[in-house]
Amino acid sequence: MDCGSKPRGLAISVPEYMAETSDFRPGEHAALFLLLLYAQKHGLVPDDDAVLARIGDMNMADWLLARSRLELFFEQGGGYWKPASLDWIRRTRDDES
Repeated sequence: MDCGSKPRGLAISVPEYMAETSDFRPGEHAALFLLLLYAQKHGLVPDDDAVLARIGDMNMADWLLARSRLELFFEQGGGYWKPASLDWIRRTRDDES
């Protein structure tokens, strides 16, 4: 198995990220990154509010308030969320320094 070709992390451009999320509450920032990391590991995120809230470490009330803001960063279809192409994310690999 070639472990060097597997993504290991996300590098972000802070100015671009902040331009898109400057009005986020702290929990929304955390939920966005948790959802992106889950998607990086598993490929897709199930479009199920209970699952999305759990992955995003939010209670259901907070999730339902945040969902409309967070879903903008994902493409939705077929019962799943897939991260949209975001200019401020660069996926890193084990062979990068």
